[in-house]
Amino acid sequence: MNLFNQIPSNFFSILSGSLKEVHIQLLGLVYENYKKTINVIEKEVVIDLFVDYLEQYDDESDYDNNVDFIRNKRERAHQYLNKFFEHGWLRQEQYVDYKYRVSIPDYAVKILDTFEKIASGYQLEFSGTVMSIYSNLANEENESFYGVQQAFENTLELINGLKELNHNIKQYTENLLEQENAKEILVQLFDNYGEQVLGKHYYRLKTSDNIAKYRIKIINKAREYRHSNEIIKTQAERMVQLGFVRDVIDGENQLYDWLEAIENAFINIFDFLTEIDDKNRKYHRAAFAQVNFHLNKGKSFTSIINNLLLQISTTIRSDNSFALKYLEEGLDEFLQIYTQSYIDETSFKFKSKKRPPVKQNPEPPRVINPEMVSKNLNQFKQTLKNEMTIQKVNKYVEEVLGNAKRKHLDQFPFENHEDYMQIIYTVLYSTNKKAVYKLAVDFDEKSFVQLENGVVPNVEIHMEE
Repeated sequence: MNLFNQIPSNFFSILSGSLKEVHIQLLGLVYENYKKTINVIEKEVVIDLFVDYLEQYDDESDYDNNVDFIRNKRERAHQYLNKFFEHGWLRQEQYVDYKYRVSIPDYAVKILDTFEKIASGYQLEFSGTVMSIYSNLANEENESFYGVQQAFENTLELINGLKELNHNIKQYTENLLEQENAKEILVQLFDNYGEQVLGKHYYRLKTSDNIAKYRIKIINKAREYRHSNEIIKTQAERMVQLGFVRDVIDGENQLYDWLEAIENAFINIFDFLTEIDDKNRKYHRAAFAQVNFHLNKGKSFTSIINNLLLQISTTIRSDNSFALKYLEEGLDEFLQIYTQSYIDETSFKFKSKKRPPVKQNPEPPRVINPEMVSKNLNQFKQTLKNEMTIQKVNKYVEEVLGNAKRKHLDQFPFENHEDYMQIIYTVLYSTNKKAVYKLAVDFDEKSFVQLENGVVPNVEIHMEE
């Protein structure tokens, strides 16, 4: 940041001496008149303004010690004006009518504008700024890069205003803790804080002019603009023609940066507002606690005992013989001091101990036995192999039937346990949609057929046609 390449090196020196208040008031007079006219101000008009102020401000103790005291107000006005010329706050030019006129450099205008806002407690109109951002982006008649640039600058102004508000709440909270009585706290809370920090603008931003009315619209407009490659290219070419950027690529990058900054700002703005609301609630809680403290100060039994002990200790340190004699004779009747051998854990002064941190003992890594892994894997494979599926049952039925179209269930093999299991699965899977066979039941006969090795249902198995 090469600041002093743009402004004189002694620019700020007039704001650090004993006359800083006079200097800033005189510059303020020039700036107020400068805003009211589109032309420069005649030098004699500035001198008259200075003379009027100096007639009201006549404190000789505030005059510059390095300059002989000048009793003539007009000569002193010229002296101050020349000082402003030397330090770069003002400039004078001679026109064709041979009259001198005074102007304010561009950098001094910006600084004086900032000083005026600080001194007057200026607050940004948040709702108007949000509306302006949306209007600039939604102007479809002439989708100019001027609108995007203005929306970007307004977005920065909005974010900086919220940052300033966030900082002011913290500063006022610190000032609140320094107040000495309840009256000063209430003045700080309702007059200073309510008017200068939050004010009506922020309340409107949270109520009638809620930012949510325009937030989604602004985000959508910024995204639409970013995705319109043809419009971006056209506006980048205009920026090159008007000398804003060197080439089209720089213009496109500038537009994308502006639009991305606007989009990100409004995506995250609710987090910022939530933080401000949290600080606002903390401020009111702190104010309530301070008021409660000052209103109840000295009324509790503990406060009375503390004040009494403080008075006794002060009397003892004062070496007042009469008071000491009175205390020696009568103190024991009113106050007995003794040691207490235990700690009252119910006392608010008793500091609770922190819980000891839990010592975590990580389990040692398990050693994997390759033989055990192989054994478990083989068991799992065997389980899968033994699992009976509809495909296996279909294959079994086809093998038993062979060339025959149907067989009674008593004709199936019954040699061992596995054969019985096959019969059971055959009956169970007969209703499956993927089964290639069906059961035929003879309801006129008995339900079961007795075999040598057991009993089977009286059914026939036949292949589906």
